[in-house]
Amino acid sequence: MSRSYFLKIEGLVDCKRVTNYNSTGDIPKAICHLTMLQWLSLNNFNGSLPKEIGNITHLGYLWLNDNNLSEPDVWMIYILTGEIPKENSLLNKLVQWNNAKNRLQGSLPREIGNRSAQDLWLDFNELTGMISYLNTFFHNIETHNEKIA
Repeated sequence: MSRSYFLKIEGLVDCKRVTNYNSTGDIPKAICHLTMLQWLSLNNFNGSLPKEIGNITHLGYLWLNDNNLSEPDVWMIYILTGEIPKENSLLNKLVQWNNAKNRLQGSLPREIGNRSAQDLWLDFNELTGMISYLNTFFHNIETHNEKIA
C-alpha cells in the first residue's frame, strides 16, 4: 500500500481492520487516528512506531512481524533493538500479539504477562532469559530460534 493510502484513512475513524504487506518507509501517524481499530497488521516498515499508537484503545490483534523498526525513543520499544520495557503491559485488550522477525533483543519483563492476549509470537529475534512464567498467561507462545527457557 502506498503512503497516500494511509493519508486517506485518517478520516475513517470507524475502520476496524488495517492490514498491509510490503509497504516501506515509516509507519504513518494517520493510523493512530483510527481509535476503533481492532486489527493492525503492518509489515516491511522501518523507522519508528508512532507514540500515539496507544490511542487505539480497542486494538485486539497487533501483528508487527517482519518489520525493521529501529528508533529507540518510541512508546512501544519492544519491537526495536533494545530491552523490552514494562510500559507495554498497558495493551490489555490484545488477543494476538505477533512480534516475530523483528530485531528484539534482551529479556522480557514479567509484566508482559499481565494482559489478556492469548497468543504471543516472538520467533526469530535475539531474546534471552526465562519465559516459563508466560505459560500461565498465554495459550500459545512461539519462540523458535530464541535463547530463552
